[in-house]
Amino acid sequence: MTAEQIIDGTIDAPPAPSSAAFSWLKPHPIFVIILVGPEETPFGIQKDFLCHRSTFYRRYFADGGADESVEHVVRLPDFTGEVFGLAQHYLYTGRLLADDKTVPSYEALVGLWNLGHKLAVEGLCDKTLELMKECRRLTERIPAPPLLVQVWRDTPQGSAIRLLLLSWAAEYMRLSDARAEFAKSLPQEVLSELVVAMSAFDMSPAPDADSPSDGGAGVGARKNVHYLDDEADEGAASKPKKSRRPSGVQGMPASSQDPSTGRRPARTPLPKLTKRRSSAAVVVGRTFTAAQKLEFCADLLNRMLSGPGA
Repeated sequence: MTAEQIIDGTIDAPPAPSSAAFSWLKPHPIFVIILVGPEETPFGIQKDFLCHRSTFYRRYFADGGADESVEHVVRLPDFTGEVFGLAQHYLYTGRLLADDKTVPSYEALVGLWNLGHKLAVEGLCDKTLELMKECRRLTERIPAPPLLVQVWRDTPQGSAIRLLLLSWAAEYMRLSDARAEFAKSLPQEVLSELVVAMSAFDMSPAPDADSPSDGGAGVGARKNVHYLDDEADEGAASKPKKSRRPSGVQGMPASSQDPSTGRRPARTPLPKLTKRRSSAAVVVGRTFTAAQKLEFCADLLNRMLSGPGA
């Protein structure tokens, strides 16, 4: 059996040989020239070292992807020189940044995550996500919608990078004044996952803690909903009026005096009105279940997309 087969794990072998298969104390004269990007920028890495760090290339050469010459040429047309340079630095040093004062762009970091995933470089994807979090801390910004669309196009469902960006997008939708425009710029696939992510934010503990004082709970509920109601469109200014009127629904004993005046038939439209304002009534007086949160978010995003200019 060849050394590549042992490293690749295609035969039964103890873990020790795979970790000891590569050593800088040994000669590694064979190089792999990697032509990166459409412009084919050349990078040279020792074949043994590349196979040691990348499962993709270990299998590629073990399966006869290149002949046994002194130099091999492979291509990575879908990545930039900047992205592969970051990956090369990580391969040799275990760190992503050569200069701690310079943080790569989100575009470069998304490309780096994709490269680490494609080449199966151990630890590269996790390090990239850590750097993305640091980038957000320093810039106080999240990736723009076009980059989110690219991530959903190029990464597998349920991947760690998707989950991270979903959590950021959900937080943005709750706090930003530009949430409606942000939601309209996202495709349906991203929006559907965003609804689920937003419903995962459990806001019920705070109202429960304030439940002994009804006034405090009402204020907390109103704050949570106002973040969402403002997303719909500029007509959201009418929402507070609607949310106040159900308090009149709770005061229905006042209208129940009307039957004594012979106005029972006038009460027939009330079920339609209360049905139309039921979501607001629930917001003011109750806490959400997970199903209610999901339904509310779905209805909210639908109203965003069908609003003015859609």
